[in-house]
Amino acid sequence: MVNANLAQVLWQSSLQDYVRAIAWLPASSKKEQDNDNTSILAAASAAGEVVVWQGQDLISLRSADGQWISCLEFSADGQYLAAGGQDRQVKIWRVADLDLTADADTAKINQPTYVINNNDAWIEHLAWSPDADLLAFSQGSKIILWQISAQKQMAELDFKASSIFDLAWHPGGMYLAASGHGGVKVWSSQNWQEPDYVLQVPGASLSCAWTADGAYLASGNLDRTLSVLKWQSPPPWLMQGFPGKVQHLAWSMVNPPTKPPMIAAACIDGITIWQQHDPSAAWQSQVLEKHEGFVQAIAFQPHTNHLASTATDGDVYLWQNAQKSRQLYTGLKDGCACLAWEHQGQRLAIGGRSGELIVLSLLNRELEPGQDKGKLKRTKRGFA
Repeated sequence: MVNANLAQVLWQSSLQDYVRAIAWLPASSKKEQDNDNTSILAAASAAGEVVVWQGQDLISLRSADGQWISCLEFSADGQYLAAGGQDRQVKIWRVADLDLTADADTAKINQPTYVINNNDAWIEHLAWSPDADLLAFSQGSKIILWQISAQKQMAELDFKASSIFDLAWHPGGMYLAASGHGGVKVWSSQNWQEPDYVLQVPGASLSCAWTADGAYLASGNLDRTLSVLKWQSPPPWLMQGFPGKVQHLAWSMVNPPTKPPMIAAACIDGITIWQQHDPSAAWQSQVLEKHEGFVQAIAFQPHTNHLASTATDGDVYLWQNAQKSRQLYTGLKDGCACLAWEHQGQRLAIGGRSGELIVLSLLNRELEPGQDKGKLKRTKRGFA
């Protein structure tokens, strides 16, 4: 059920199983520029489906076969869509070649442009470089760098200590970060042979994220801590006091030029917002509590500091200015699995644990930046 004061359901459908990944076509793409009235949404399920939506019809690119898809991402220029999972293949579709008209045999019509085979393990994570020429994907402890322009493997990186838990490109494209046991390893494009830097953590890093300008790198950790590094200015800060592992991170997108950005870190049913109010001061935290289930995804709305969150309780909240909560949606029977903002920030896609796929259209009058910030609840969770 949607909160009619804040949003409306623009479209909804369902896949055969748990929605494992969703992604919107980037704003910079030619396809998006040619279709200003609607964006393209891609989604993948635990049943093995890969689908895209544009306007009304749900178009199949890969039919369900029982082999889950774990990762899905458009290239930064919007030319390609890549997906990988249990079948140990990476499939890449050229977006311009897709037939997006409704047809019973769209999965047969929309065959992948490229298929990367001969992988030793299933594909857990993938990430396109900012220049859209390199696709990084993980298989066990290895990271493969595949060059789209040359259509061949360019390098193989070895994390060695464990499987890869997350991948993140530096916005400038010069560095690739990977989470795993012992911390975050960062490779430089100048030398792919050995990591250029290791952000060490006790235990394991479960997630890593760069700020939009690449000035900070964060690591969510298994040992109930959050590490934040000002890039090329160690040592990192270590935030403690979380009640469980820190698995989901999101950096704010709208920041004063003289202040570091905010970072949101999800742990169990709460979200902690960390911020330095002055570059020389200590990081301060505030806790956002509304969910009654494990938080599954968090993401800042483009062009604002409003934060969307979803959890296994089936609720979706929008935290205005990362502070005051407004419930956007409730009622997914088995809970929510993932969410993603469309680039303009007016549409929010939600994936459910039972296969639900929902697109909400937000109502501008309720969600302008600078609304009443409300009162914040301070608790012990998340304080250093």
